[in-house]
Amino acid sequence: MPILVRWTTDYDCNNKTVWWYVVKDTPFDIVSLKAKRRYEINKGKKNFEVRKIKPSEYIDDLLRIEILAISSWPEKYRPYIEKESFKKSVLKWDKAIVYGGFDRETNELCGYAYLYEYPHHLEFSMLRVNPDSETKGINAAMVAGILEDHNDRLSKEFYINDGARSIRHETAFQDYLEKYFGFRKAYCKLHIVYRFPINIAVKLLYPFRKMIKNNGKLGNLVCSVLKMEEFKRACQ
Repeated sequence: MPILVRWTTDYDCNNKTVWWYVVKDTPFDIVSLKAKRRYEINKGKKNFEVRKIKPSEYIDDLLRIEILAISSWPEKYRPYIEKESFKKSVLKWDKAIVYGGFDRETNELCGYAYLYEYPHHLEFSMLRVNPDSETKGINAAMVAGILEDHNDRLSKEFYINDGARSIRHETAFQDYLEKYFGFRKAYCKLHIVYRFPINIAVKLLYPFRKMIKNNGKLGNLVCSVLKMEEFKRACQ
């Protein structure tokens, strides 16, 4: 059951706010990057081939990657994977855009990206990789491959969206996209309406938000909601 409704206004406004989406709306040009970043991306491209796939043909491989990727997350926000439900959901992915990252030596699928397609943009839904492949540059190869595949569209008022500012995940992936691939922040304003009695709980707990421990799945969820409430109030 949903506990809140969240939406944004003033998307990509000129004012710097505390809420944003991370987007790429210019062609990807690896030549313009610093030498170290070019090296990391080229290393990934050397080790992995990135191409569109038909997900229903890789169900077991996608499940394997999902389990490996999720197992490396902190337990406090690590979701439970129901294998049969995941396999059934993959059968519906053929209507979306899915990229696979294949090891050039073994041809093993080591990562995948699932994107929603809209008239004027693509939106990352999931990017999962085998943690053992990260040192070989799988993430860089995946992102670079997707951007290069859409470079023509990125020069024609089209953009790729990695979603809103991260709340729960303790990663710097969006910073990585900005630094290595030229993504930018599209600033906007955050609005939230809570279901009763969640609205009362938020009002009571908000003054004590810095005292609440971010431990366990419940603690992480509560801290995430209160952090969003902080951003919402700042936008007002």
